Amino acid sequence: MKQLFYVSNTSLSFRGKEDIEDILSKADSYNNQTGISGILLYHSGLFLQLLEGESADVDHLYSKIFKDPRHSNLTVLFDIAATQRIFTKWGMAYRDVNELDIKMVNQMLSWTRLIQGSKDIDNALILKMLEQFKERISIDQLPNLAKE
Repeated sequence: MKQLFYVSNTSLSFRGKEDIEDILSKADSYNNQTGISGILLYHSGLFLQLLEGESADVDHLYSKIFKDPRHSNLTVLFDIAATQRIFTKWGMAYRDVNELDIKMVNQMLSWTRLIQGSKDIDNALILKMLEQFKERISIDQLPNLAKE
């Protein structure tokens, strides 16, 4: 199994929410068939994505993403062997990154260096950041008990 993490810019043809919904819909179907998991983060014209799964499946999916006209300037920050997944419950988790998320990231590593595709960021810090996003998504999906 491997984990591949990349950052990219949206292209001029990107249609915002409509394209994000299309990407997530296709990811749900494809990833369930191939056993890929991960997370897609989006913020102001930037994608950050972790893909997890068998090496050949991840490589094939990344080659499709690389050719997708909605992406430009793709930079792989790491492509590593892994013993366990972070996003076991999701074919593709999603988070529209907000300012509080960026503050959380800046407590661990530099958001600016991350989105610029700096390859000298420790992979362990990026994985720790992704774990934090996993927790935030899980908390956001809890029912609001105050309403009951």
